[in-house]
Amino acid sequence: MRIGIVTYHFPPEPAFIPGSLAEELAARGHEVRVLTGFPDYPGGHVYPGWRQRWHHETRSRGLTVRRVPRYSTGDVTVRGRMASWLTFAGSAALVGRRFLAGVDVLYVHQPPAAVRLGGAAPPARPGAAGAARAGRLGRTAPRLRRRRQVGGAGPGGHAPDRPPAGSQ
Repeated sequence: MRIGIVTYHFPPEPAFIPGSLAEELAARGHEVRVLTGFPDYPGGHVYPGWRQRWHHETRSRGLTVRRVPRYSTGDVTVRGRMASWLTFAGSAALVGRRFLAGVDVLYVHQPPAAVRLGGAAPPARPGAAGAARAGRLGRTAPRLRRRRQVGGAGPGGHAPDRPPAGSQ
């Protein structure tokens, strides 16, 4: 089977789910194509020895990894993160159609951007600029988390990933 994986992070970054999945699928005989960015996590700068460019592809035993450029400056503000995600999306859109043509199935691995943008993750350093300017989304996300903790997020009054009270 020909399997495509689109992921923002991929090894050598600590991206265990997409990395392990791609390696295991390739080991089982599938043709796996991974579309990702250049490694920059957790520092926010492209790893030493790597240079962002449009044509970077590696191949090994059924696994092909195509890396596309993205905004990467270590900017921890909401604006900086959005720029990084949007430039990855644009680069992936330009390259992905041709690179992923002919795959039988496509797996997209991405942490939920709305939760990350809304301040679910603490700023990288106290007083980081993005935390104060998150705006309406930054004020709404904590309320959604509180609502979910109280148990009013899903049908029947419980969060989708938690069983109803008393069912254990």
